[in-house]
Amino acid sequence: MSKRSINLLRRAMTIPMEAKVKTLDVSSGLKFNNAAVQAVAETPLANAANNTTAVSYATTDNGKTCFIDTASVAKTLTLPANVTAADIGTSIQFVQAANLVGSGVLTISAGAGNTFSTNSYALGFNSSVYLAPTYPAAANNTITITGAATNSAWGIGSLATFVCVAAGEWQFEMRSEGIGTGNDAIAYSTA
Repeated sequence: MSKRSINLLRRAMTIPMEAKVKTLDVSSGLKFNNAAVQAVAETPLANAANNTTAVSYATTDNGKTCFIDTASVAKTLTLPANVTAADIGTSIQFVQAANLVGSGVLTISAGAGNTFSTNSYALGFNSSVYLAPTYPAAANNTITITGAATNSAWGIGSLATFVCVAAGEWQFEMRSEGIGTGNDAIAYSTA
């Protein structure tokens, strides 16, 4: 991937979701207008603390951002379960607010009845080099991000945006901000 392509990709990932999706028409006649999302996104989500308490989200969290304070413990975040065609366009964004280190493991679940879209990707950066994007397989519904002592791939500023693109399906864009030389921290699986 050329440096220009990577810079364009990086810039696109930092554009707020409301600027990316104005109106989405689906062949079934369903129409999603993002103006409705902006009203519910005014109240931010509470930070995901550095503790082992699992956090589940609902479709009413649409358009909101959650700052992840998890650094050194195992934490599970669960997206809204059993999303339907009516939920298309629902988005939730996670921003890492602490370096995920040593014993830190962040698990993101697609929620019961859901999988991740194969059009999803994670893009890593390890202090000076962009890493090739990674993609989930068709049935994957779990992302596991593992911290590392001084070379963690998931540092402060790492970003994950999830958008419901079909019934039972979340698409994600993840951008890793590594510390040190980074590592291969992101893995996909089916639970």
